[in-house]
Amino acid sequence: MAFSGIYVCNYRIFDLIDNEGSFPIIPELLKISKTEPIGGYIHDGNKVLDVGKIDVIREIEGKLA
Repeated sequence: MAFSGIYVCNYRIFDLIDNEGSFPIIPELLKISKTEPIGGYIHDGNKVLDVGKIDVIREIEGKLA
C-alpha cells in the first residue's frame, strides 16, 4: 500500500492546525489523530493519475477521445 497524497477533509481541520504558512502536514495529522478520527481509503484497482503537467493532460485527453 502506498500513500497517494490525496486528502478529503472536513473544513474543521483548519481550526485544529496550529501552524501557519508552509509546513509539513503529516506531523499535524498525527497530532490531530490523537483526538479526532482520521481514516483512509484503499484504492487498489483504481488508476490514479498525476495530471499536474500539461503533457500528461494531453496524453489522457488523447486516450479519452
